[in-house]
Amino acid sequence: MRITAVEAIPFTFWHDREPLSYCLVRVATDADLTGWGEVCDSFGCTYAGVIETTVAEAFAPLLIGEELDDPKRLVYKLRSWTRRRLGHQWVAAHALSGVEVALWDAVGKARDESMAVLLGSDAKSMPIYASSVFLEEGPPSWHTEMLAPLIQAGVKAAKLRIGVDWQADLETLAAVRDQLDPSVALMIDGNENFTLDTALTVADRLSDLGIEWFEEPIPQESPEVIAALCARSPVPIAYGEHMFGAAEFKIAASTYGISVLQPDVATCGGISEAMLIADLAKAAGLRLAPHTASGPIALAANLHFGAAAGASVVEYPFPLAECWSTIAPTCPLSPSAVIDGCLSLPTGPGLGVEVDLEAVRDHPYHPPPPRIGPSTRFMGNV
Repeated sequence: MRITAVEAIPFTFWHDREPLSYCLVRVATDADLTGWGEVCDSFGCTYAGVIETTVAEAFAPLLIGEELDDPKRLVYKLRSWTRRRLGHQWVAAHALSGVEVALWDAVGKARDESMAVLLGSDAKSMPIYASSVFLEEGPPSWHTEMLAPLIQAGVKAAKLRIGVDWQADLETLAAVRDQLDPSVALMIDGNENFTLDTALTVADRLSDLGIEWFEEPIPQESPEVIAALCARSPVPIAYGEHMFGAAEFKIAASTYGISVLQPDVATCGGISEAMLIADLAKAAGLRLAPHTASGPIALAANLHFGAAAGASVVEYPFPLAECWSTIAPTCPLSPSAVIDGCLSLPTGPGLGVEVDLEAVRDHPYHPPPPRIGPSTRFMGNV
């Protein structure tokens, strides 16, 4: 089975809340099998056109004509050529992640085995947590109403996002905590908004509220500050959605003092790299909770990875569900598919997700305009 084409396919989906761009990766073979991957830069794929160019100019020429026998071998080839040209972080890692996932999907289809089975797991489902929006976007009752369908479906944890108006957000969070059943755990995402002093102040209040973890409160380019926060925070600190490769995760696990690792196969370098990161988490005694905040391919890939790696829970960004059902209508990933707080791994070979390419083409890509929204009203950290 040889690779005949590799392409990134950007598109923009107009959600009720805001337009969001995504980027799929398609690998075609001479065996008439198509592998699908996806790129996530944190929330969808903001500059998907950049990924499209990177895949077309850097990765596709290195793969077309290659035997698709071992994704690890092919990724080694890509890394060897691009290491001193594109590096292994940010855009290069994002693009490589999508390509790698697509290679694995094609191999799974060729072998007629699901991704979880290829990774050595016989798991059928994966616990999820509801990943919701910024606290400033509505009053407490609005947030609890958004979460209600998933909580009624047995989901036992939810994550909300705190912004620069953190004092008001903490008041909203306290009310949300009061309105939810005590058995439902809450996590908070800081979106790299805070200085050390403010993060510690917020962490103290989160501890009072029994919050499960405080995610990415300080910019990731300040590892010594993150380490200081971890040493003093009364709540566990989580990082990982903006980390690339096992080497970077190893440094974070050994020196930052974080408690929760959050790799995303659509970001960190792909499925094989994520499995190495899972081994690091296990060796360091850290909790593994995969990040995902994109389309159906990324979600499915992280579900398979999470199940195979023994993760405690996988992120479930339910506000994006309309996109999933539109471009992958035959794959049950929507909130109505959640049972007893778990989502079944997609069945079928590979990732178990088939993309409706016409539906994707019906949502042409629009480069992002300047964005002023939650957590971006002021420049710098608070």
